[in-house]
Amino acid sequence: MKHENLVPPQRVLVVSLTLWSVCLLAGDGLPHAVAQERRPGAEVTPEFEFSTTSTPANALPGDVASARSLADAAVGPSTGSWLRFKQCPVLVEQAVDIPALESGVVESLPIKLNQSVTSGAVVAQLDSELAQLELRLAKLQHAAAMNLAQDNSDVDFHLVALQETQEELSSYEKISTSVSDSEIRRKTMEVGKARLALLRTQQALSRAGLESEMKSAGVEAAQKRLERRRVESPIDGVVAAIHMHAGQWVQAGQPIVRVENMSQLIADALVPIGDVDLSTIVGSEVRACMTTPEGELQFKGRVTSFDHKVSGQGLVRIHSRIENVQKAGQWQVLPGMTIDLLVAQP
Repeated sequence: MKHENLVPPQRVLVVSLTLWSVCLLAGDGLPHAVAQERRPGAEVTPEFEFSTTSTPANALPGDVASARSLADAAVGPSTGSWLRFKQCPVLVEQAVDIPALESGVVESLPIKLNQSVTSGAVVAQLDSELAQLELRLAKLQHAAAMNLAQDNSDVDFHLVALQETQEELSSYEKISTSVSDSEIRRKTMEVGKARLALLRTQQALSRAGLESEMKSAGVEAAQKRLERRRVESPIDGVVAAIHMHAGQWVQAGQPIVRVENMSQLIADALVPIGDVDLSTIVGSEVRACMTTPEGELQFKGRVTSFDHKVSGQGLVRIHSRIENVQKAGQWQVLPGMTIDLLVAQP
């Protein structure tokens, strides 16, 4: 059997090298995608792309050039290269499960789910009848103690008695030749007793003043206990959950309402440790992109921190704070969503 049409090995080698070179030239300048393996039960790693060169004008939507032009249109151009991360999870940065500060019955909940609240807004009211009575009693006790502390009549009486006794002793001493020594000694003892009585009265008046201050503190404590039955939000945010209902008994420290701050959210991304400079990554500019039925939305942000731990795959987690925006009273980015991140590189 003849093989006249066989290609010499040298020609095969030349053709193979030529095709390989063409592939390299065709791929030059395109973003390099890094695929992350997803194992059952393992953590999902956001996809990322890295671009340092220009991208052809006919690049497909979703690549680095398209995302970069969209971000430039929204928040202005920037220099340097970008790391792109896809499907980054959005988390709440600041959330508070607001607890009851006192035990009691939930009287009312003047809020509803998804309602916006400001810092200091009342989110729950506990029964306060007993606390009001305690405050009234504390005020009455303070008033009685204050009247006693301001009563100087006993001090004035003993002061006058001491002065009279001293005058009698002085007159006895002037006529000592006509008064026995025992009588003078008796008057001297009466002067000493009068001084001690005056001193005890002055000390009692001082203790009455301290008692008045204690009762005043009791009024403040009762006032605070009454105020603590009004549960307030410590932050601005949105009511994300209501754990209790009116009429239920709540223990001190038990959560009643959860409020989440939606104005600033956190987006996490896993980055190969060799592709970023951790000494400069914090503070880097971030642009978040999200696709909606109305088109592409972009948000400003900054890298705030990174985990001081590298995974077995050589990945480090970075955290970016995203400035959320509202439209028609609704926040555009919600916790649990996934967005694309562009992180500026110096």
